[in-house]
Amino acid sequence: MQHVSFSSPKRGFTLIELLVVIAIIALLVAILLPALGQARSTAKLSLSLNNLKQLGIANNSYAADFKDSNATFSWKANVAYQVTSGYANGGFTTTTMTAGDDLGATALQALDIIRRRATPDWVNCPVQTNWIPHPTYNHLVLIDYLAARLPEPMMYSPFDKFRLTMAEDPEKWRRPDNPAGGSYRITWPYSSSYQAVPALYAPDRETIDGGFLHQYNDQIYYQFNPGSSGRYRLGTKKQSNTAYPSQKVMYMEDVGRHQDVRKQYFFTHPAAISCVVAMDASVRQLATKESNTGSYWTASQSAQPTPVIIDYTEETTWGYPLWAGGSTSQPGRHRWTYKGMQGIDFGGRQPAR
Repeated sequence: MQHVSFSSPKRGFTLIELLVVIAIIALLVAILLPALGQARSTAKLSLSLNNLKQLGIANNSYAADFKDSNATFSWKANVAYQVTSGYANGGFTTTTMTAGDDLGATALQALDIIRRRATPDWVNCPVQTNWIPHPTYNHLVLIDYLAARLPEPMMYSPFDKFRLTMAEDPEKWRRPDNPAGGSYRITWPYSSSYQAVPALYAPDRETIDGGFLHQYNDQIYYQFNPGSSGRYRLGTKKQSNTAYPSQKVMYMEDVGRHQDVRKQYFFTHPAAISCVVAMDASVRQLATKESNTGSYWTASQSAQPTPVIIDYTEETTWGYPLWAGGSTSQPGRHRWTYKGMQGIDFGGRQPAR
């Protein structure tokens, strides 16, 4: 007899079952994506704080090696310096250059560091005029001290998309025909997300002969006057002058980039939370409302603190974000500590006078 075998037909997924599986996957993705995004944001925040930590440690190490001096530009007026000017036979060539004032000498020092440390080489970087390099380029002294190259990842916040874009191809951005249309200095690719506060390099008090360092009308520019007798000199600060090391900011991220990926705030904005490193090399996120307002310490013994006001300008081509509502005229905060190295930025009240 012939044997006949019967088997049940193969059964696939029904449309309803397939839709249920897709819905479950979509739900899991919706649950996991924010967590993954938060994890990435936390990792970037940790990296930014670590960058500041390294700057703080490097500054303190520099002070130990150089007679208690904070790491800042040290070249002086009327001194002949060998400034890098070329590259030949496997080494740098130099040209003797002299500046007629201290500020011009510090500009030559910053120029020399960029010419020696930039990758790709930029030995023909032009001399920069009308330049106070300390606020945004003070880190160059530490880069040189550490024998690192430019651009150095430690210079940039992982949230600073503008500078990170420049760091990917600095040669393109340092040309006069750069993508920003020449609206900023061509040395900007070697600027840092982290700014040294003026207390690190400027005298704590203005001098009786009219010497001062002030904020200009916006957040980028500064005014400097050495005084009629040149007594107000930059780059002479000692680390041991710090009265409250754990409460005095050394370097600060001037844009709060961490609290919301959709919004960025200049550090004086009422909603800003930015990363800072204190003079004792401790790091933290500092909310604007936790910081003292900041003031100038004038030469007069009887004068009250003179408030510092920054009129914020939305310089998007410089990497500064749009201002989110409210008044753009804000106190200078921890960029301008009253009494400088002797003052307090957070965790205590600003002295009355």
